[in-house]
Amino acid sequence: MVIGYKSELAAAYSQHREVLYRVAFARLRGAGLEDEVEDVISTVIVELLERPPKEEIRNWEAYLITLVTRRAIDRIRANSKHRSDAELELQEVRDERDGFIELEEGLDTLSALESVEAILKNLDEVQRRVAHEYFWLNRKQADIANDLNLTQGRVSQIIQEVRRIIQQRMKEEVNR
Repeated sequence: MVIGYKSELAAAYSQHREVLYRVAFARLRGAGLEDEVEDVISTVIVELLERPPKEEIRNWEAYLITLVTRRAIDRIRANSKHRSDAELELQEVRDERDGFIELEEGLDTLSALESVEAILKNLDEVQRRVAHEYFWLNRKQADIANDLNLTQGRVSQIIQEVRRIIQQRMKEEVNR
């Protein structure tokens, strides 16, 4: 295996991991399998390490999202033995359609997330950490407050400040 491929895969995973987790979570949540998100993503990465693609990947994000979506669907199918064949076929058609819609929405979301990430880089460390844990990790304000030795009220204030900063800068970006 070419070392450049491994580093390219590592960089792609690092760059797109949040989107991949969100895609896998969204797909698995409906089947009650949200605790298998990491297994699905690690399966994709291991498969790519064991069997690299034969052709050059031009868009790693789309490629990884497609693979994660497919593995999530495989995991759902493996856990839904009680469904009839007709239900599975219908679900497959829906999954494919939804996959394309999610890919388009994901790309739009990624663009917005990149803008937000640029904004977050200008925040102070506490604001950045609170925003990351609250918005990206979906942690409760009380838990964040406890971990950062802040009051829940202060965490709430920081969240509001961050929202205001993001909204203001996004408006400025749109008006350019």
